[in-house]
Amino acid sequence: MLLAMVLGATLGAAPHVLALQSTSTAVHIQPAPDLTRIEASALDHVSQWQPLEDPLVTLPDGRQAKSSHVNGIEVDGVRYYYRIRYAPNADPATLGEVTRYQVVSVLEKGTQWETEIYRITE
Repeated sequence: MLLAMVLGATLGAAPHVLALQSTSTAVHIQPAPDLTRIEASALDHVSQWQPLEDPLVTLPDGRQAKSSHVNGIEVDGVRYYYRIRYAPNADPATLGEVTRYQVVSVLEKGTQWETEIYRITE
């Protein structure tokens, strides 16, 4: 039964699922992230610049980058970051500000625009 509930949540069948543990306490299981929405949002920020929505910020070394590149993007209440493999980057992992993160997706894999989307796990 628990496996069916978790599997249902993973497949997006229910927005929130409560499962009972052996101690009879309820545990909230987060629904699976909508990967399509995450990828679309990241691709939108990578492929275009909208100065009012995504202004440039100045990094400590004087370079400028889009705010979304430095501060990430939020999708369904979760913050994700992106970095283009073959380009200068200003995201937390590239700048050495975090050591633990989970790669969620890789866009345009194998091309010069290959982009990794990740979330910080520490």
